[in-house]
Amino acid sequence: MKKIIIQSKNLLVLLVLIFSLSSCCSKKDCYYGEEFFYSIQLNNFTLSDIDTVTVVRYEMNSGFISPLDSTFYYNTYMYGNSASIYLNDGMTYKYDYIVRTQYKSFKISDYLFQRYICNSCFLNSKNNDYTYGLKSYKIDGKVIESSMLTIENY
Repeated sequence: MKKIIIQSKNLLVLLVLIFSLSSCCSKKDCYYGEEFFYSIQLNNFTLSDIDTVTVVRYEMNSGFISPLDSTFYYNTYMYGNSASIYLNDGMTYKYDYIVRTQYKSFKISDYLFQRYICNSCFLNSKNNDYTYGLKSYKIDGKVIESSMLTIENY
């Protein structure tokens, strides 16, 4: 009788283990909006520096010669010495940009993306879901490693 109880417990543990391992492949929402950036974080600015920000779009690798279009953003709110500019139409890695504040201009280019697993299934990696996120970009030729567009005023 004792042997049967032990085997039943082992079977129960085995079934629980199988069900829990098979659930590892449950799908979570993955963020797939990596093609566009909808905000720029501006750090170490004053409100007068960034009360108006202009974003000018250029063809990628064009040397910032002929602008395609530009958009003005008016900022009236800061938290500390930082602000976020929310971009109505977004920015895409398919173009280069110049972001102009009151006193400075910043050239943004050379986006690099990295593939991330957003749904991992260790039993069958073919079932993994992936997304791409920003890994780095250049501002004025300097590589910035960050997952979001951030401009620092030094």
